[in-house]
Amino acid sequence: MRNLILILTAVTINFSCSKKNDTQIINPPNIITTAQANSNLRKPDYKLISNAINNLYRNGIVENSKHKLEYYFYCSSDSKANKVVSNLKTMTYTSEYHRSIDNKEFVITGLTSPLSINEKQIYSWSEAMYKIADNCECEFDGWQMSFKE
Repeated sequence: MRNLILILTAVTINFSCSKKNDTQIINPPNIITTAQANSNLRKPDYKLISNAINNLYRNGIVENSKHKLEYYFYCSSDSKANKVVSNLKTMTYTSEYHRSIDNKEFVITGLTSPLSINEKQIYSWSEAMYKIADNCECEFDGWQMSFKE
């Protein structure tokens, strides 16, 4: 009898603000992280998204397969965080917020509905997230995706 073993592999793609150049760091086992160079960047970097999506494909994600993404925002006030959550819930996403560990800001997390994993879809989705962040005076910090291999 053959045992079936499921291996849970997490692929993390995190667009975070940094004063450094755009970098892509691949940490074993299969943790993929990208960082953006400019904290004032209000549009997603197509090259970073392209690289991240290609890394997902290399790690077993099939192009155009549908997956939920976990997203992250940071806001300076409760009212701004609540506004972001309200916007995301109208998109039928799960969303919640809480104070950061240092109590300096509010962290918003949640899951999207399933999205097609391809450069065009993820870029378009990222643009929408940046617009929500701009409209609510918050920061869109990125996303990650977990999958089973």
